[in-house]
Amino acid sequence: ISIVLAYIIVNLLGWIISRSFYQYRRQSYFMGLELARLSQYFQDSEQRYRQLIDNSHGIIYTVDPDGTLTYVSPSWTRLLGHATSDVAGRHFSSFVHVDDLPACTIFLEETISSGEVASGMVYRVFHADGSLRWHRSNILPCFDENHILRSFVGTAIDITEIKQGEIELARAHAASERANQAKSEFLALIGHEIRTPMQAIVGFSTLIAQVSDPVKMQSYSSILQQSARSLLSLVDDILDVSRIEQGGLLLEPVAVNVQELLEELNQLFRMLAARKNISFRMEQVDNFPLWIEADPVRLRQIISNLITNAVKFTESGEVVCTFALQDCQPGPDRCLFSFTVRDTGIGIAPERQTEIFEPFRQQDASITRKFGGSGLGLSIVHRLVEMMGGAISLTSKVGFGTTFTVQLPLLAIEPPAVQPTKALSPVLNDLLILVVEDSEANRAFLVEILTALGYRVKTAEDGFAAIELFALWPIDVIFMDLRLPGLDGIETTRRIRAKEQADIGKRVPIIALSADIDPHTHADGLAAGIDTFLSKPASVARILGTIARLTGTLSPVAPTPAADGEHGIDLLSTQTQRDLEYSAERCRGFLDILLCDVGRAVQQLQQAITADDRKAMAAHAHTLKGLCGHLSDAALRDRTIWLHTNSPNAAPTELQEAMRLLDAAYRRIKSLAELQHG
Repeated sequence: ISIVLAYIIVNLLGWIISRSFYQYRRQSYFMGLELARLSQYFQDSEQRYRQLIDNSHGIIYTVDPDGTLTYVSPSWTRLLGHATSDVAGRHFSSFVHVDDLPACTIFLEETISSGEVASGMVYRVFHADGSLRWHRSNILPCFDENHILRSFVGTAIDITEIKQGEIELARAHAASERANQAKSEFLALIGHEIRTPMQAIVGFSTLIAQVSDPVKMQSYSSILQQSARSLLSLVDDILDVSRIEQGGLLLEPVAVNVQELLEELNQLFRMLAARKNISFRMEQVDNFPLWIEADPVRLRQIISNLITNAVKFTESGEVVCTFALQDCQPGPDRCLFSFTVRDTGIGIAPERQTEIFEPFRQQDASITRKFGGSGLGLSIVHRLVEMMGGAISLTSKVGFGTTFTVQLPLLAIEPPAVQPTKALSPVLNDLLILVVEDSEANRAFLVEILTALGYRVKTAEDGFAAIELFALWPIDVIFMDLRLPGLDGIETTRRIRAKEQADIGKRVPIIALSADIDPHTHADGLAAGIDTFLSKPASVARILGTIARLTGTLSPVAPTPAADGEHGIDLLSTQTQRDLEYSAERCRGFLDILLCDVGRAVQQLQQAITADDRKAMAAHAHTLKGLCGHLSDAALRDRTIWLHTNSPNAAPTELQEAMRLLDAAYRRIKSLAELQHG
């Protein structure tokens, strides 16, 4: 029994031990598999996080409490150029701009006190090449179980492009503020420049009607003419700036006799300087050629503006102009035409010299009050010089004077051959002129002028009628309005030119009449076959001169006022009265037609404003602007110009108010006309 019992016990113990060993082996096997899986998982996780860190757009870093960098991600090298081995172990202050260190230190202290992630710290760091980059950082303090700070973990991203954008935006904002300031200064300046001659015009135009003394009348008339010329000069300058900015000012180089040009300027400014008791002289080198190829109008404008400024701002001393040509021989190669204008005037402050060529700029308000001027002259000079491919510079010292130097690449040429005198046709050569104009007032105006001078005239109200008349009659000259109903002037011109080519007929001069200064309109017109442009309202002198130039006929002499002093209807502009030969009968007849057309256009404009049809507004306002140019009422013209300029963008309430004022001005003129007829 003992042996059997011992055997059973031994076998039972063996089975228990064997079973336990099996279970242990089985658990060990599965534990090994789990450990292997976990090991692979951690390896994969480490690899993923390593790839995330290595390919991060920002920098991941750790910093000891004393500010020592203990780790930086490889992106540090990509963003800042330093090797990571050269960064670890160094204090962060060695990479941060000294001006940003106090803010960074405060940021770290606030992070410790809050114990949470802090974000938005912006600072500058040095690139390995010495340049500065802008970074934005988020940082987290790491504490142990005893809440003792062990390190900081942070991320930083490069925001240099964003900061540069903000800087550019700030600069643009500052430039906008300067522009607004310049605009305000310009309005005040132009207001002063306009009010001064206008006060003389209004005052002396009233006085001249009340005096009979011929001496006083002559004096008042002289003052009126001088004030009018001042206003005209200001308007011309503003229009020149506008044309240059829009690309509508074109240079027309021709052969220019330099000696004649300089002698003309010398005589003009010598007298101007003599009035101020200052010396004026022109100097030029011996090798100065007699003829150059240039735009004489713009070249004279450049020189005149500089000399005018020099004389104006010089109280005593002298103004000297020196002209020279560098390495210049007649031939195909351009040479450098240079001239300097030196004065002993007030000078220009250094901080103002960089902006003196900007429009509407003066040194300060006292300069404007003392010397006058709109500040447009030097801006026009600068832009004209650039258009000619040249350069302008200045040197100046306050109280000692200024020197402007202009260099222009121009062509020195041989004297042009003397052309045989062309036999001109007589004035009354029976030219047949076609006037294409939808406005009855403008048609009547041109018909009156042309028929009075002996020309035969046909009229058309639209492009289709013009093409029909061109096919039926031997037209010699065409006056073409650009804005016509149905078929505009440019397309009408294009079809007329096509018909000429098909019939192999002579090329008829086409003169465009328009109030547009848009360079694209001019370019389209020239491409269609228009020969030249006249701005509305065109003077008789310009109309006749253009006909003479394009047809080779003699230009009739413009009419003069009647001996009895009859100046016609004073509701018409002076130029229109002159163009109508100061005939009271013609002026009254033209005024009736004009006011009828103006009334129709006012009604159409009112309808367009009510319907908020911006395209129709612009078209009717453009028509009104051309018509109102014949009237003397400034308020009506100004309202029309404002509506034409602002119709695309103005608020409906502004348009309605402007329309109300325009209608009131029209009704006032109509009432005055009825009283005069009565």
